[in-house]
Amino acid sequence: PPLGLLYLASAIKAQTGHAVKVLDLQLPGSSYQDLAREVRDYKPHVVGVSTITFMLLDALDTVVQVRAAAKDLPHEVKVVCGGPHVTIFPAETARQPGVDFAISGEAEYSFPALLENLNDEAALAQIPGVSFVSGGEVVSGPEAQLIMDLDAVARPDRRLIPYERYASILASGGLMTTMMTSRGCPYKCIFCDRLGKVFRPISAENVVAEMADCVDLGIREFFLHDDTFTVQRKRVLRICELIGQKCWDITLDCRSRVNTIDEEQLIAL
Repeated sequence: PPLGLLYLASAIKAQTGHAVKVLDLQLPGSSYQDLAREVRDYKPHVVGVSTITFMLLDALDTVVQVRAAAKDLPHEVKVVCGGPHVTIFPAETARQPGVDFAISGEAEYSFPALLENLNDEAALAQIPGVSFVSGGEVVSGPEAQLIMDLDAVARPDRRLIPYERYASILASGGLMTTMMTSRGCPYKCIFCDRLGKVFRPISAENVVAEMADCVDLGIREFFLHDDTFTVQRKRVLRICELIGQKCWDITLDCRSRVNTIDEEQLIAL
């Protein structure tokens, strides 16, 4: 599932009064026709497009399709691009045809702030990570900062997507989901360029609370996409302890390092 989009959708719901809908065009069978129909039927005022470098052309095609579908709506539609590519190239993205705003970095606070100040350029220029073109020049807010307290961030709401349609060749065939219990990694591997070298964990209690919400949906397999799940040994053991108390029959798949894993953790997992 598109965790980044789900985090943003939950943040918008928690911090604003705006309605929000998530459309994942990477699901099998999805097409630009589906996107056009959603734009015409849902009539959004803002459309966000996730942008990664190796799919930049697809993202820009999506922007074109949004503009074409929105031309007959009775109101203006703003297009916002965010994601890893925008974080590296914010000004270049803001200058792309059809793009109104570019948001770099983690946007759980900046995107809701943008929505609340959509027509106030002075206020927009003060929002961290936001870039836009005004008078032919790119205007950028302060540099986006990492979110340190991830427990304060609203959990991703998988009910906003057809969660039962997601699968993995590594899964057993039942309902599965991806999940992040932390962001960042304290290690400095020369081949890696993850966003932020600061390890920021979600508390064990909130991790298991999110898992409980997934279990209520029938999900039994969790692919943990943390850069390094086992950075904090005590947290890993606490997560396993809380899962054990629930008596769930679930499967976890996680990433680790040889110097952050030991026999006790392996047994607990």
